[in-house]
Amino acid sequence: MTFGKKIYLLRKKKGYSQDTLAEKLGVTRQAVSKWELDEMLPDCENAVKIAKLFSVTTDYLLKENIDIKPKRTIPALPDKYDNVDFLAAISAFGASLAAFGLYRFRLFWAHYAHDETLKHLRNDHWFVYKDWIWVETIDEIVILSFLLFIIAVSFINARKIYKNCK
Repeated sequence: MTFGKKIYLLRKKKGYSQDTLAEKLGVTRQAVSKWELDEMLPDCENAVKIAKLFSVTTDYLLKENIDIKPKRTIPALPDKYDNVDFLAAISAFGASLAAFGLYRFRLFWAHYAHDETLKHLRNDHWFVYKDWIWVETIDEIVILSFLLFIIAVSFINARKIYKNCK
């Protein structure tokens, strides 16, 4: 788009006549008409005045390959939910780790409980072979696997969110 076409469109957008624009710039109406017809270009001072009047850059006015008014860029603000997601992932990791710890402590306690009041904690489906505790039922393997899966996934999510926040 040419300089004259840009001046014409900006003038019409503001609702100015050629006389009004000429008056604001301190030039004659004929000068504005010649600019719009691309018969001549304004001097540097008037080009700067025109740019300020229409809130555009002189590059936009004088360069033909810039067709649209440049948009003002606003720096991206951090998403307020990034911290919430990170804390949720860390909380899930901590809760899963605590559940795993309680599960393992129950096994330890049930194995070493010798007091009569604690015998009910011992399970018949656990047995000791050379100080190793072996799982005999599949449901406890599933529980253990599920807890480890939750710990791993929440830790991976927390790392991803933390890397994205940097």
